[in-house]
Amino acid sequence: MKNTTLSGAEQEAKASREFQTSVKTPLIAPVVLVSSDNGGWRWMVVTCPICGAKGRHFHGAGGPGADPRKSLGHRLAHCASPVPVEAVCCGYELMDILDMGEPEAGKDERHVPGQ
Repeated sequence: MKNTTLSGAEQEAKASREFQTSVKTPLIAPVVLVSSDNGGWRWMVVTCPICGAKGRHFHGAGGPGADPRKSLGHRLAHCASPVPVEAVCCGYELMDILDMGEPEAGKDERHVPGQ
């Protein structure tokens, strides 16, 4: 008789595969465009759909002169433990909630009004 007991790593890998194949629609991370220290742009996740953090995850949106809209799309999450690794591995789609498009010359930061 074959032993079918899975090791801890095998169980985690199996759970990750099952989670990824069960997700039908990608998670959406609402983001706003903010200025970066290097004069470029970055996307700030308003509320993480995985861990619930508010304004604590950032994703690059290009250097000076770049079109940040080109950097929207799927990203891996930046969540810390104890979030299940399979959720972080799937990541989310960045969605510009203000749909501000291309940054205006001379505008040094964009943010959600009232925050």
